[in-house]
Amino acid sequence: MASLDMNLPPPTFSQGVLNGTNEFSIPGIMLEAEHTGYAAATQPSEIALTLKAYQLQTLQFMLDQEALPRGLNGCFWEARSFDS
Repeated sequence: MASLDMNLPPPTFSQGVLNGTNEFSIPGIMLEAEHTGYAAATQPSEIALTLKAYQLQTLQFMLDQEALPRGLNGCFWEARSFDS
């Protein structure tokens, strides 16, 4: 089962120039929006129906997000201390 390296930040969209294409041009935007897939989880034995490839990829993505040190909320929130 593939998983994310917990020492790296969560994956994000690519940044900068894409294959010589300006990221703000129509071809650049289309390249940014292209989904190249995700590692697939193994078929859970608890689910009787066979999951499709995109469903297994989504399951693996969710499992990877749950395994992050601060969970999925860590992608949206950060801990801050406030001095009184």
